[in-house]
Amino acid sequence: MITAIIVEDVSSERLHLKKILEENFNDFYVAALCGTSAEATEALQKYKPQLLLFDIELDAGKLSFDILNDYKNDTAEVVFITAYNHYALQAIQFSCCDYVLKPYSNSILIEAIEKAKNRIDEKDKFNRIELLLQNLKLTAPSKKIIALQNAAQSKRYEVISVNNILYIASQKDHTSLITAQTNTADRKIFYSVLSKGIGEIAAQFSDNSTFIRVHSQYIINSNFITAYDKKDGFIIMYDDKEIPIARERKQAVLRLLSLK
Repeated sequence: MITAIIVEDVSSERLHLKKILEENFNDFYVAALCGTSAEATEALQKYKPQLLLFDIELDAGKLSFDILNDYKNDTAEVVFITAYNHYALQAIQFSCCDYVLKPYSNSILIEAIEKAKNRIDEKDKFNRIELLLQNLKLTAPSKKIIALQNAAQSKRYEVISVNNILYIASQKDHTSLITAQTNTADRKIFYSVLSKGIGEIAAQFSDNSTFIRVHSQYIINSNFITAYDKKDGFIIMYDDKEIPIARERKQAVLRLLSLK
């Protein structure tokens, strides 16, 4: 769920904004309805929301810009909702997602919130990939865990040990991460698509002798090699995938397999 707070000094407006969120979106949780700058400051610190629906002119001459200046969090998406257009430049300086002028139609507001949601989703996707790459740098095996999206169920995430990575494969327009759940009777193979190139990912394994780049398109976990075909020059992985060995990397693979 995406956590949201609503900051609006008119009670009926606050309730209207909450109603629009709840009736048109299933993935927002309204954590707080704030009528004053003090309530807004408290809610920001308490809930760390991802979406902020902010009126600009608040109580006692306080502006929402003042609150955001003190908040010091650039990860949230802000939609300003105001009757005044002369704050637009300041709003842009805060990298707001949208600037909605009162009176507004529900469709305009829904469009603004949808835009904010898309930006939040993109940040979440980026952060998951960054977390993956950071975890690949860890050296303590017990801490090598990552959360990967289940390809079959987009709303579900599997927590998998880095040691369960079978191999990484470079495709034409993306990089695939193939993992296995080995503590069950049946083989369970998972696929995750990454936006990073295989060269960038390979750098994360430079200090891990378990992983070896056997081909320009493949990085493998040597623990999951099940066979080596000397005649055709490929290795077979735990999921029965046949992976070619580049000529210039053949000697390193043979040494890894204690065949040379």
